[in-house]
Amino acid sequence: MRGAPSRVALPSTISALTRERESEPIRSARNRSARWPAASGSAVAVKTSPVAAAASGGGGGEGGTVLALKALVVGMGVLIVAGTVALVAVVVQRAGGIGGGGAGSVRLDVALDQPEGSRIAGIAAAEGGALGVWVSRPDGDRVLLVDPRRGRVAGEIRLGR
Repeated sequence: MRGAPSRVALPSTISALTRERESEPIRSARNRSARWPAASGSAVAVKTSPVAAAASGGGGGEGGTVLALKALVVGMGVLIVAGTVALVAVVVQRAGGIGGGGAGSVRLDVALDQPEGSRIAGIAAAEGGALGVWVSRPDGDRVLLVDPRRGRVAGEIRLGR
């Protein structure tokens, strides 16, 4: 009669007591084909090289379709990146960071030196980048031509009598 099992497991005693597992009948049923009864014809495996598949028309058309889909995805990715760059460039330009601004981006600081009681009745752009300022004065109206590049009055137009 044997005593109580030992609490210490030695490799030599473990390997002496091991044995092969018996195969389970369920395992063989699990590995069987789901198509029952089995197909009547035999299967034929055909190996083709990529060069031969391309020469024969792409192996049923799937290779060409996948290639076209990849090209389409890459093309759309490039368009998304280009559109994002263009959008950022327009936003930066309109914010006034880069490039020339519009007509509202010029700041003009000019003293017109007109007598008391004068007022500006209108402003218009003239040829050559000058501004025409219509000044209504107590002694009569006149138009002052202002050069915005130099910041000074370039000329004056009065009604003569």
